[in-house]
Amino acid sequence: MNSHGIIFHPMAMAEALMEVTHQKEYTPDDLFLHLGDWCSWSHHGRFRHPNRDEALLRINSSISYHHHLLSISKVMFITFGTAWGYANDEERIVANCHRMPASTFEKRLTSHSEITACWLNVVDTLNFLYPDIKFIFTVSPVRHLRDGMHENQLSKSHLILSIQSLMESRPHCCFYFPAYEIFMDDLRDYRFYAGDMIHPSEDAVKHVWQMVRSTLIDEVSNRTMDDIEGLVLQLEHRYRMSGEDSLFAEIEDQILARIRQVKTAKS
Repeated sequence: MNSHGIIFHPMAMAEALMEVTHQKEYTPDDLFLHLGDWCSWSHHGRFRHPNRDEALLRINSSISYHHHLLSISKVMFITFGTAWGYANDEERIVANCHRMPASTFEKRLTSHSEITACWLNVVDTLNFLYPDIKFIFTVSPVRHLRDGMHENQLSKSHLILSIQSLMESRPHCCFYFPAYEIFMDDLRDYRFYAGDMIHPSEDAVKHVWQMVRSTLIDEVSNRTMDDIEGLVLQLEHRYRMSGEDSLFAEIEDQILARIRQVKTAKS
């Protein structure tokens, strides 16, 4: 759902968002060849491709699509993952290391003041272009244990402090949803962890999502979402029956009638 794929570091996120805002067009000079694939320091591995033109097409098509999406958006969720970043020779925090040797990068802990300054520029730019847009910041509860337990806590602290500074500086458009706190304090039982004991389980995700729905989404929209969820389940259901095609036509008519009903209620 993100223009550049999964990104964890706030500085790399900010760079990606500015590229979407200004609809940057990637050229061959922006890519590098690694293990037979053309890659971008700003993009997730799913954009890699052995053919350079195909890699550029994937990247530029995604930026163009998300530029349009941004222009009609009213609310943006920003999830910071870690303040530990990896800088390349250009002194730039990369979004993806693409499994390059560790010696290629310098590992850094980005301060909360650096993150705040960077994101104030992003918020002000987007707020100027799209005055009605709101930013809801969250911190990922997923722990980056490869950095170390203590180092992970330092990282999360920097992220939370930077978001607090953003809310204090731009209270009209910057807000915080405590996904990190809900998971760490409210869902402490091990059943809320996946098998790796790091990522949230499906039950935990559902719990946090219900908190989002109950606090940030109005009643009418919640009812519409329930209707749509029911429609999706009905459309995905595999009907096993023998007999006339008219039976399937009848089911199809029922589903179409329900879709029309939802659309009418929404309007």
